[in-house]
Amino acid sequence: MSQQELPDIFGGRAVTISPWPVIINAGRKSQFEEIVANIGQLLYKSVALMAKHYPLIFKQLYQIPEAYLQYIRPGNELKTKLVGRYDALISNSGIKLLEYNGGCNIGGWWLYELIGLFREVLGPHAKDLKETPVLEEFLSYLEKISRTVNADDSKPVNILFELDGLAQKQEFVQAMPMFNKAIKKRGLNIRLFFDIDFTEVNVNGESVYFEDKLIDVLVAPMVHVDAGKPVVEQLTHLHFQEKVVFLDNPVNLLTGIKSNFANLYFLQQQGLLSLKESELVSKYISWTAYLSDSLTGHCGRDNQAAVAKYLQDKDSYVIKKDGLFGGRHVYIGRQVSASAWKSVVTMARKEQGWTIQKFYPSDPFYAPNNDLDIAEHDYILGFFDFGSRYGGCWVRLTEMRGGVVNATQGAACTVVFEVPQKKLVF
Repeated sequence: MSQQELPDIFGGRAVTISPWPVIINAGRKSQFEEIVANIGQLLYKSVALMAKHYPLIFKQLYQIPEAYLQYIRPGNELKTKLVGRYDALISNSGIKLLEYNGGCNIGGWWLYELIGLFREVLGPHAKDLKETPVLEEFLSYLEKISRTVNADDSKPVNILFELDGLAQKQEFVQAMPMFNKAIKKRGLNIRLFFDIDFTEVNVNGESVYFEDKLIDVLVAPMVHVDAGKPVVEQLTHLHFQEKVVFLDNPVNLLTGIKSNFANLYFLQQQGLLSLKESELVSKYISWTAYLSDSLTGHCGRDNQAAVAKYLQDKDSYVIKKDGLFGGRHVYIGRQVSASAWKSVVTMARKEQGWTIQKFYPSDPFYAPNNDLDIAEHDYILGFFDFGSRYGGCWVRLTEMRGGVVNATQGAACTVVFEVPQKKLVF
């Protein structure tokens, strides 16, 4: 289904939708649930451990204003109320996480509005399948978490969306039928409001208002939340005082920095993770290391010897940069020439925020291509974390070539169905 064929409710989403859903079994879903229950909090803990034990590395990686440092400490995990999405692939039948996208700026929730069409494709085979509708799970989580600040179940929960600009606001307003449908289906007692970049939100003492409405929850699905804005700092303080829920506060968003995976392997090497935490890292997290010379110097590591290995065995690695979206600044060793790879490595060593990650080839997934021929595809699973609880999954796929799989670079999108059988369905 092309963009032109999408219902009007989808607005201007520049996407292609594959009619071929992915089906997972109970065993695979339980792995998603184990990751969601543990890894987000572990990512936060890694940030806090770096702040405590390696302040020079922490300062170079995060550059966060001092006002927020009081909330970044080990043991504060349960107060963070994390929301995010894990991007992963299946390699040799095992899950490998590629990155974690922290905060509410995580696409894919809208795809389940088309679930009826996917069931039509499957016909009678869809009878025993079920799905986890992402938007319903998200809104249900917002209502649940709001009760930490609005304990009166008889009062509606007021949720304020802070958006990047007028175009994004119009997109959300256009999608309101989706939201209303999800609210009605789950029987939620919530009201939604929309603001642009915190312009109309007002902090009055320990309360937050939008126009004359007392706000319980703020979410900011923005490309960038400015930690230097005074109102953002005020909202963050109130969040950690449990006066309001502000999921996209700058402290929470630190969990989405790509270098955190390198933190985990560094902390594992230093013996600062528990046995269980270390096992989770080895099992699910793609091996990742800092590439910037300044960071490896703070770690006491000889980067020259490591770089020689990266250059010699380029097909085994991927290089990434923090803070960028849409697959930009991702270099896959087997996709570039030796000279180009050397240039990227040289550049990354001189700059900040670059990591190198082990390359894992995805197991092939058979799906129709643009010519409707069945072909092998690479795919990326994007499964959601709503307060350490599994919130559903979507998939991006492209004809197998070992490159970047991203919707902004032409990948198609599809939904995930769940089947209770223990036999692997992938």
